[in-house]
This record gives sequence, C-alpha cells and structure tokens, in this order.
Amino acid sequence: CVMYDENDNLYLATFTPDENEKEIGHLRRIKKGETQFDPTYDGYPNADGKLLTIQSLGNGKALAYVRDDNGDPQDGSLNIDSYCHYYTILNLADGTRERLKYNNIDIPYNAGRFSQRTAIVNGKAYIGVNTREESCFYVYDIATGKVEKGAEVDESFYFDILRVMSNQ
Repeated sequence: CVMYDENDNLYLATFTPDENEKEIGHLRRIKKGETQFDPTYDGYPNADGKLLTIQSLGNGKALAYVRDDNGDPQDGSLNIDSYCHYYTILNLADGTRERLKYNNIDIPYNAGRFSQRTAIVNGKAYIGVNTREESCFYVYDIATGKVEKGAEVDESFYFDILRVMSNQ
C-alpha cells in the first residue's frame, strides 16, 4: 500500500470508516524532501471502497487493486472471498481512474483481498485475475494502455502472488 512515483514522491493508501463502518480508501502523498502529508492532495476522490494495493506505472499513473464496497454483484457479500475486487489505472495528478478493460469490457471482479497478483517489468504490468469466469493473466502495456490476454491458469488453482523472474 506504499509506492514512490518517478519523482520520488511517497504515496500511501489509507482508509477511514464511513458512517456505516465501511472502509473508504484514500491516497495520500508526501512530496519529495517533505516530512508531512500534502494537505491539498486527494489522489483517490469519490472512493467506492478500500485501496488494497498500488504500484507506480510511471508517467503520473498507478495500478491499483480496489475493493468495491457495494459488494459482490451476484450476492451482495463483502468478505475476503467475495467477487468485489477490481483493478484500475489511477491518474496521480487528478485522481481520475479507469477500470482495467480487455476488448473495451471491464475485467470482471476478483476474489481475494490479500493478494499481490501484479508485477511490473520492462514497461508492462502483468496482472493475474481470479474471477468467476477464469483465472488468467492480462498484460497491460504502460506506454500504449493496450491490454492483451496472457496465459490461462487451470481453474483448480488459485494464486495470490505473482513473481516475474529472469531466466538469464
């Protein structure tokens, strides 16, 4: 839940409970050379839930894994196994965001709250998903924003961490 951007600013994903005790996400920033949070910065306005992970993509963008506090669209549940988690690309300058899409369709909600199924290597973000429909990897090209479908994972497997290693 912590990252540095390309300008060495520090970002921290935090949350506060709302009046119904739902955890509402915030993205705070400490500018390079400073020691206090920037009181004017709101990197995740109008949050729909809790920020779970965040990774810098460079060029003022970040990849975030978020829990939608509306719950699982099928049954309304809101727990660790609920399909109510999704990936989004954040614009760090103004807090706008867009759900990760494949073929112009939002990638479905994922199960798994404590997950790090992403890795950023050589200008690409490798993103593992565990949706009701599939377990697979998507590859997000940071420069172009294009998303391609990668390898599929046998549905009998569930993963919660992704590591990319060089074979050299």
